[in-house]
Amino acid sequence: MSYSREAIVSLLNEGRNDEAIACLDAEAAGIGAAAAANFRGVALQQLGRFREAAVVYRQSAKQNLADLLNCWNNLAGACYHIENYAESVAIAENLRSYHPYDADLLGLHVLSLLELGKRAEAEQVARQFVNNLPRHIGGGRWMIHAAYRNRKRLEALLFSAEIGPNQWDSGGMAHELLQALVELDLGEIAQEIFPLVYGPRTDPLDRPETWATAAIIAMSVGDYVGARALYEAGMRRGYRELSATMNLSLIELATGDYENGWLHYMARAEDSAFPRQPLPAEVPRWAGEPVAGKTLMVASEQGMGDMIQFLRFIPELERLGARVVFSSYPDIVTLLANDPRAKTAAVKPLAIEEIDYYTLLLDLPYRLGVKRPADVPCRIPYLYANHTKSSHWREHFAALVGMKVGLAWAGNPDFQGDHYRSASINVFAPLCGVPGITFIGLQKGIGAKEARCPPEGLPYVWIGDQFANFEDTAAAIDNLDLVISTDTSIVHLAAALGKPVWLLLSRRSMDPRWVEFEGRNAWYPNVRAFRQESDDDWIGLIRNSVRPALANALLDAVAAGTPGWLATALAIDSGRLAWVDTDWDVWAEACVATGCESEATAWLARAVGERDSMVALVALHAACERIGKAPPSSLSVALARELLKGRDVQRGLSLLNELAQTEGDAAVGRMGFLDWGWYWRSRQDFNQAIALWQRGAAVFPRDGQLHYLQGDALKTQTKNKLALFHLRRALDCFPRHFKALTAIAEIQREEQFAEAVAAAQQALMLKCHDVGAWQVVAQLFHDRGMYWLAERILLSKGDLANNRYSQLLRIRQLALLDRVDEANDLLDRISWQGCEPVQHPHLLAGALYHCGRSEEAIALLEKQVAEKPEASEYRFSLGFSLLRAGRCREGWKGYWQGMERKNAGHFPEWEGQSLRGKSLLVIQDQGQGDSIQFFPLLQEVWEMEPKRLTLAVGRPLATLFRAQGAPFEVINLEQLDWEDYRYDYQVDQMALPHLLDVDLLAPRHTQPTLIALPGRVPKWQAILDADKQLKVGIVWSGGDLFKANYVRSTTLEDWRVLWEIEGISFYSLQKDIHSNEAAVFDRPLHNVAADCPTWLETLSIIASLDLVITTCTAVAHAAGSIDKPTWVILSNEHVDFRWLEDREDSPWYPSVRLIRRRLGESWRGLFRRVADDLVGRYDGLHWRDPLGIDADK
Repeated sequence: MSYSREAIVSLLNEGRNDEAIACLDAEAAGIGAAAAANFRGVALQQLGRFREAAVVYRQSAKQNLADLLNCWNNLAGACYHIENYAESVAIAENLRSYHPYDADLLGLHVLSLLELGKRAEAEQVARQFVNNLPRHIGGGRWMIHAAYRNRKRLEALLFSAEIGPNQWDSGGMAHELLQALVELDLGEIAQEIFPLVYGPRTDPLDRPETWATAAIIAMSVGDYVGARALYEAGMRRGYRELSATMNLSLIELATGDYENGWLHYMARAEDSAFPRQPLPAEVPRWAGEPVAGKTLMVASEQGMGDMIQFLRFIPELERLGARVVFSSYPDIVTLLANDPRAKTAAVKPLAIEEIDYYTLLLDLPYRLGVKRPADVPCRIPYLYANHTKSSHWREHFAALVGMKVGLAWAGNPDFQGDHYRSASINVFAPLCGVPGITFIGLQKGIGAKEARCPPEGLPYVWIGDQFANFEDTAAAIDNLDLVISTDTSIVHLAAALGKPVWLLLSRRSMDPRWVEFEGRNAWYPNVRAFRQESDDDWIGLIRNSVRPALANALLDAVAAGTPGWLATALAIDSGRLAWVDTDWDVWAEACVATGCESEATAWLARAVGERDSMVALVALHAACERIGKAPPSSLSVALARELLKGRDVQRGLSLLNELAQTEGDAAVGRMGFLDWGWYWRSRQDFNQAIALWQRGAAVFPRDGQLHYLQGDALKTQTKNKLALFHLRRALDCFPRHFKALTAIAEIQREEQFAEAVAAAQQALMLKCHDVGAWQVVAQLFHDRGMYWLAERILLSKGDLANNRYSQLLRIRQLALLDRVDEANDLLDRISWQGCEPVQHPHLLAGALYHCGRSEEAIALLEKQVAEKPEASEYRFSLGFSLLRAGRCREGWKGYWQGMERKNAGHFPEWEGQSLRGKSLLVIQDQGQGDSIQFFPLLQEVWEMEPKRLTLAVGRPLATLFRAQGAPFEVINLEQLDWEDYRYDYQVDQMALPHLLDVDLLAPRHTQPTLIALPGRVPKWQAILDADKQLKVGIVWSGGDLFKANYVRSTTLEDWRVLWEIEGISFYSLQKDIHSNEAAVFDRPLHNVAADCPTWLETLSIIASLDLVITTCTAVAHAAGSIDKPTWVILSNEHVDFRWLEDREDSPWYPSVRLIRRRLGESWRGLFRRVADDLVGRYDGLHWRDPLGIDADK
């Protein structure tokens, strides 16, 4: 019996793989040996027999197979499943040159690269796909996967814009997107939408994915008991997932259940990407067998801190009689050599066969029976400094004053939780001026960028740049009295050396090693932990906890002869003495009597930023004057800063000016310039503020705050290019400056989306409750139409009770969600009317507009223009709003006055003067649609009798306009030579409507205003002439250079319902990258745009169509300009003034009909309306399946 190809395919599609193989065994000749081998491979692959499948695929590929690409595709999949990822990548790369828009093939390529550890390449491959095929759901899925794996959580969420949360699960993205929310500190939102994502009846224990996801969400909201119960219940069902096992181990260890915690922690070895030393494949992993007389290799793993912490277990192995070979990094080996017990004899290298077992270093607690915190061996010290190097640092520190305290603030940036466990040098600002201490900077790595710019007034020396290795660091620490550090390897090193360590812990950190049991740390009894009371509040931790503790320690140690002023200062810092109970005159006399007025000033200068310190400053100033001693310049600065708070501003300004003139800008100091500039900024004198901060930065170029404040002020002035320069300088100085990151994200939101997303994520990871960062994030989701998520973010993070900006975002959000009554209610409750000055007027105007209160929005903008006539952005917004409302004369004036003159300065600007005998250059300054719409105005200008009129436009338009037979000159803007001819005037094209008093409601010209030349594309002309159906040209997306393109444009998939109509032929007029969507669209669509290199061809095609349907694009203007029936699809989120508001027609283009998206309506819902209109308006059209369409409706 022979079997047809169709029969074999049918068996494979039904999953009857064994039957398919039997049929192929019985008779393959009918379909050919090559095809039979390919089908056999498919059957084997579907049976999970991937190695056998790969063999037959290779056999098939060597033969003369018609469907060779399909065979290679199958082979790539089989290679992936047998973990031959390199070959899978090689095949996928080759195949994708033939199938560039195959999302499944992209997925195989991305997954294979990720398995090879090539995360950056995987992201690059996915990004290239989505760049070529924007908004494609399949490509977006793999972009989400690659972005998440590269820790780009926010970008992953934004790429889900085309996929509602109820589709995340079916798309295979649910776990990663919910975990992205968790990692962005949005666990409550993840918890809320879990039923929406997985279904309202889903039990977390239904399947492994829902189990692991629900448990990690429970952990993120602090429900560790619930998370543990979930993990344990899932494991009883046989669920196994590495990250789940690791998370359970962390919970167990944090609660003191070391027996189960260390057991589950053993699972980390299953992760090939886990950082560790190479392991010998020939040697078995130690499973707890007796080791007396055996040779055991212990392999290092993870970070330097982990190795130092767990070194303590190696002597325990030796006590069991094992011969231990420790494989570690050179820094650790060098440190261990300083142990006085260490053997210095040369050790013969071991052969592999001489090693009986290997074990990972962090396996040892479990293997050695550590079941509770009290079982941890805790013999401190167990590391030792090099004697010679320690002596060097002892001599080096001999001249330093008082207690010597080491500081470190940042760990390894590659650690996943580094954003919350590390800090900045600036968090130590509350320690400025603490008397009796010298702080020693131990920082290395990326955190050392800040080491040269400590807080002003901190008695500090940085030596981290002199450390070549950990042995050098240990030698310096050996001579310190105390080390204060965030959770870094410095903590482990100093603690293992036996030094007192004060550990600064993030509130977000749940690292079990720092959990105290019975009032002490199980690992290092000499470590004292200080934990934040509020997330990411390092400053508060230092000010409220560390400083009092440090002052108390100093007070307890001071000698009997300690100066009284110093004891008083420490008593205040420790909390033993209240500021108001201090006799400042006595204190000041004591300072001056001991010659310590400079040290005392440093202490007071810190107080200026924390409290009213005027009485103390005046007392110290007077004490100096009484004995004829000139007060230190730093005292004058501190006094001036206090005066600038409002007591006597003019005197404060005079003090700073006088000091700068007599002693130079350096004497003003960083804090002096910061506060001096801020005074002017608070008075809205941005130029004066910027000038002062520039002076400060010239003297103190490493102070990131001076650069940030300049950038922020320039941003307020909309001088974005210069603002970005200073904001990036700020980050170069202080990489963790979250406000600079937020400002960059805000500026780049509409220009450089990827940079904005990256900056916003970094900002909110550093400061998870910063309202400003979350406001930018909410707007990023608005820009992608993800109002459902933006709403939840504002409710969770926006401080809606107190923050006006968040309230205005919320109003706009509610309106666009078709909850206008709620929006208006909130707008009425925030009491914006009568408030002076109006907060966030642009945002308020937008909120009013979206609430249907256009006239109030216009009145608000008119008020802003009257109060701030120099602010061009308000004039432009007012003009835009007036034009949208049809008030053209006023609108064009504001629009013209607020326009950015991109080409200004070459020739005098034309402002309506007589042109008789003059020459005028008109320059395209906006998009192609604008130039087409207002092209007729050039004829009016020509009628003003200039001797020369030149229109300079982009190359695509130059060809079109020259063909119109205009009497004036049309040139290519890209080839404009400004020196070629001396014009009397120049003007931007979009200034003409104002200068010529154009009324959008009553244009002076009639359509058509452009001429379409017939037959420009003969191939398509013949097809169009023969096509007897309704011929409809479509454009689904505008150009991405337009800032609001995402919300004004659609995807081709949104239009699918139109193909359910019988009697229409669709012709694609879509250009640019979005035209690639047609390549993966499975409905008939004539791609005429590919044969239209210029507008002349496009217009020729449009002229032969019956109807054009387009989003807000230049094609809408072109079709309207030849009087072609055109339906323009308009977003409800961006209403362009060119189409006015609340109209269904266009006075400018009588052949145009406007179809507006309703509030809360999806694009697919809008196109269902369009389809109904088509069937209702055109004879001969009907639904292919009326019953099916009605069911969908």
